[in-house]
Amino acid sequence: MTARAKATERTRERILEATYELWLEHPYDEVSMDAVAARAEVSRQTVHRHFGTKDDLVTAVTAWRAPREDAERAVPVGDVAAAVRRIVERNEEMGDANIRALEVEDRIAVVQHMLGQGRRAHRAWVETVFAPHLPDRADARERIVDALYVALDVTVWKLLRRDFAYSVERTEQVMRTMVDGVLAEARKEGA
Repeated sequence: MTARAKATERTRERILEATYELWLEHPYDEVSMDAVAARAEVSRQTVHRHFGTKDDLVTAVTAWRAPREDAERAVPVGDVAAAVRRIVERNEEMGDANIRALEVEDRIAVVQHMLGQGRRAHRAWVETVFAPHLPDRADARERIVDALYVALDVTVWKLLRRDFAYSVERTEQVMRTMVDGVLAEARKEGA
């Protein structure tokens, strides 16, 4: 890779990182290309040259973050305590940003697409991590996966942490209680 190509890649990475950081801090509507440029210490034109529109930038950040998020959510398959703990940890970092995204989902197509990808990834994660605990019968398996998905959803975290003002530990305990209830039902179904 040439020096110029390396510099271009570093600039691109700074823009992606700046965008992600701003999303963690501010509502989607308030994250402008100018704000991204300022955070990345580049010109607005540089952001446009690399990514085009704000929608294109959102798409790029989503793709850039996906493998990182997969790695950050990784837990041993079947480890229920680690799974609940990890979901709470991830929501402590990005839960508020996800809740803000949900608020604009109906009116911003690229956010709707991004959240759709997140939902599919969350479901796949639930199916993988909880695989040893899932029933074999397809209909029961689907119902249990749905229930685990809901028990570990960001909106549940938001209710417990933001609306009820529970501590991280209490939030984890409540979510674990819900997951344990679902897994008890799974055992009845022959998991």
